[in-house]
Amino acid sequence: MPSYKSTVLPTYAPLTWLYLAGFVYLFCVFISVFLIMHQPYLGISFTASKDGKAVTVSGIHTKNAQKQLSVGDTVVSIAPEGENSLSLSSLSILEEPDNFRGVPTFAKAHFGRPSPSSRQKLNGTD
Repeated sequence: MPSYKSTVLPTYAPLTWLYLAGFVYLFCVFISVFLIMHQPYLGISFTASKDGKAVTVSGIHTKNAQKQLSVGDTVVSIAPEGENSLSLSSLSILEEPDNFRGVPTFAKAHFGRPSPSSRQKLNGTD
């Protein structure tokens, strides 16, 4: 018969384990919220420009960004100070395909033609 006295975990009452699990859960929630709240945020909303080669500022949500940009400005690239820049185009702010009703709608909206499977009903669309 095996001996349970040499287990890895200490033997506590079940209520103690419940409190410990609750504490670990709350600690993880606190850390997650803390990390989410301290992520960098530009505070700028973009829309695709008419030519598709850049993006246009459609909204500014922070005071810091209001000092440097205004609604309607065109942004061609973005970069942290002293780093390489990232070019922005209308594809940079492309919506996820999951937000569209189906692949044919997505293909027609972004590539100007329906997909080969447009004859099929995908996600309830024609």
